[in-house]
Amino acid sequence: MDKVGKTYVTNAVIGDGKMLCTLSFTGELERVYWPTIDGEQQVRRLWLGWRTEGREQVEWLHEDQRCAQRYEADTNVLVTEWDDAGGWAVSLTDFVAPDTSLVVRRVTVANRGAGSRRLILYVRSDLQLAGHGEGNAVRAELGDRALVHYRRETAAAIGSDAPLYGYQAGDVDAALTRERLLGTAENLGGDGALAYDFGVVEPDGARSISLFIAFGATREEALAAVRSARETGADALLVRTRAFWRAHLALARPIRTGEDRLDALYTRSLLVFGMMADRTHGGLIAAPEFDPEWTQCGGYGYCWGRDAAYIATAIGQAGFTAASERFYDWALRAQEADGGFGQRHFMDGSLAPSWGLQIDETASVVWGMWQHYRLTGDRAFLARMWGAMQRGADFLDAFVDPADGLPRESRDLWEERNARHTYSAAAVWAALEACAGAAEAMDAAGTRAARWRSVAARVREGISGLWDEERGCFDRAARLHVAHPQNLAGGGVIEVDGYGYERAVELRDKTVDVSLLGVSYPFAVFPAADSRVVRTAQAVRERLWAAGEAGGLMRYEGDHYAGGNPWVLATLWLGLEALKRDDLETARSVLAWAVDRQTDTGLLPEQVDAKTGRPRWVVPLTWSHAMFILLMIATVEKGVWPRADLAAGVSAAV
Repeated sequence: MDKVGKTYVTNAVIGDGKMLCTLSFTGELERVYWPTIDGEQQVRRLWLGWRTEGREQVEWLHEDQRCAQRYEADTNVLVTEWDDAGGWAVSLTDFVAPDTSLVVRRVTVANRGAGSRRLILYVRSDLQLAGHGEGNAVRAELGDRALVHYRRETAAAIGSDAPLYGYQAGDVDAALTRERLLGTAENLGGDGALAYDFGVVEPDGARSISLFIAFGATREEALAAVRSARETGADALLVRTRAFWRAHLALARPIRTGEDRLDALYTRSLLVFGMMADRTHGGLIAAPEFDPEWTQCGGYGYCWGRDAAYIATAIGQAGFTAASERFYDWALRAQEADGGFGQRHFMDGSLAPSWGLQIDETASVVWGMWQHYRLTGDRAFLARMWGAMQRGADFLDAFVDPADGLPRESRDLWEERNARHTYSAAAVWAALEACAGAAEAMDAAGTRAARWRSVAARVREGISGLWDEERGCFDRAARLHVAHPQNLAGGGVIEVDGYGYERAVELRDKTVDVSLLGVSYPFAVFPAADSRVVRTAQAVRERLWAAGEAGGLMRYEGDHYAGGNPWVLATLWLGLEALKRDDLETARSVLAWAVDRQTDTGLLPEQVDAKTGRPRWVVPLTWSHAMFILLMIATVEKGVWPRADLAAGVSAAV
């Protein structure tokens, strides 16, 4: 839990590619990211509740767990329903109206009691504008029946289409003890409250109120958005939002496997991509941020080049080639002067807080550019990327140690250890081969292409040198940096660098890791039928499959992150690699496993609980959805589903 009691497990997300919001399973709007999907977190509390005649306390809706939650079909419109909440049946519909900086919350109540009852709706807002808890102020704008929170260049206005019953700026806890609040019009701080009159609801009758939460650079801009929303009406905004998402789906390659739950998760994954692809700058976010104060982890609300290369490949294959292309145009801005890419970035392309170089980030982006070209055949795109690819290839070339053919030490793809990693080497091999192929496609083969191919061949030899015949598996890495000399397992040395710092180095890391599948999928350093690849895949499955009913694949032996659980993307990775050997049964089984591990709202988490199989930690993880899409498309193209229908399109490049 964070400082105001919000869970780290998100149950649902709404957004439009410019604003991103997370909600709990009881419908609490926990976090709002604006003006971009990685923008500052604006909300501490934004609660809805009511008071009926004869009751002293406000009953907060999110505290009642007797509810169910779902998305409307083919949209990112979220519906949370309570069948019996204090004698009321309640439906809460939440959505971000596209291109408006506006969250709409429509509350419908039906009277299940025996007599007529008057209902007052309360909104408690406690905002931290631009991510700051200090320097906020709040003002009641009575002419607009609204409350405005403001701080420097950020403002938020909360209004409704219902009659205003009471208002409060500051001192909310005290005001809530009064039937109509205290009526304070302006105050310092971030908390405020509004009360709106539902009126009298007859037995078996129902009424609705719509709330509009708008953000802007100024108070007037935010208020104008609320006025516009009230004039347009929530119903019309809902119709527009539904149309927006259905138009989004119309761009995709429709898949019908004949397996309803698979097909539904495919569609939901496409809708997730629509929220996780930044429409302002083009970046692809790893996940909606759930820990913005970094209390439990280093944060997820960023763009990692590695995640994004998988995501861009998936969305391209799914038909969203324009979004994939926008990401690679974004990458042109994010590339460093030396040709490399940092660990992670903000949506505007600037470097985000990082803790080490990951050579697979640069390799993944360069490889992904080539995958996009192979998928689309767009020579104008390749010409636009060509300069960045050359700089990236030269950066990777310089990073390879000619002594052993492996990229020098960097962070692994899980960002936990420094070594010369097998997966990272496979990514570098694939990127160098991609750049050589691009040179030929650009009629610019020359000596540099020959150089890149030569270095790639040396990297391939270096990876071969990591094969352990006795164990029947590739080593995870060479030259693993160990924190303390006493932790050396026996095959290590103590080195002293040019500054006199001692470093403990384990010469081989023999941990079985799912990333070892990368030598086959997606990078194809070796054929899938190579006995070393086959035996490595067997070792991965035998050593990493979680015991018990939960099942699924752990990332690596001894993984303890977030409690140590199977990962969705790791399990799907097993299916993607197996499918290269026409192992249809493994591909089918891991797809079925993933479908059974989705949330009630159809989102794929990062992990599942090793004991219960329930979603765990990050929800949704965009990379999980990408791996699902990649495997879905691959199985359809392999003819796994006898009743499948895949719209005509370019075959997958991977």
